[in-house]
Amino acid sequence: MKHKILIFENDCFETLFSTDIEILNKICSEIVVPIFSFEDFQYTTNKKIIDAIEECISSKLLTVGDFYHDTEEYQLYKKLTKGKNCVCRGKCESMAISLAKFKNLTILSNNNLNFCKEFHIQRLSMVDLITNAYLNNLITIEEAELIWSKLIVKSNNYTTFTQFISTKMET
Repeated sequence: MKHKILIFENDCFETLFSTDIEILNKICSEIVVPIFSFEDFQYTTNKKIIDAIEECISSKLLTVGDFYHDTEEYQLYKKLTKGKNCVCRGKCESMAISLAKFKNLTILSNNNLNFCKEFHIQRLSMVDLITNAYLNNLITIEEAELIWSKLIVKSNNYTTFTQFISTKMET
């Protein structure tokens, strides 16, 4: 199954967009980046990644997420950024929550996001995304290795995807 994902964190963004665009098309049916995150990424990433983003926008794989002021999405966003009756959040995270919730998107994040449970939003890590794509025959082991090589895998001992997946298959 291809994923409809939302990305708002730099590490996932850079890993995904430093990968071959054809591989992204195999894994994702839609990629949404909140406008505030998109603006931040444009100033912090390298030219190759910017070119990949532009190619994804041209092919309609990637859209920049925004919403109108008179919508439920906007009302939730304002509530989250103002902090009334909840924890005050930043504009990128607040927009990500609102877009994911109302557009039924899965947030791609390597962090344990407590708000996903709170707002009933699905979350995948980069490791989950690669593993699911491989196990569902969307990508080959070579393509999985290519993405894995760009991923900074924290707190595990696996140097390759093959090593990781073989360990998971044993359990």
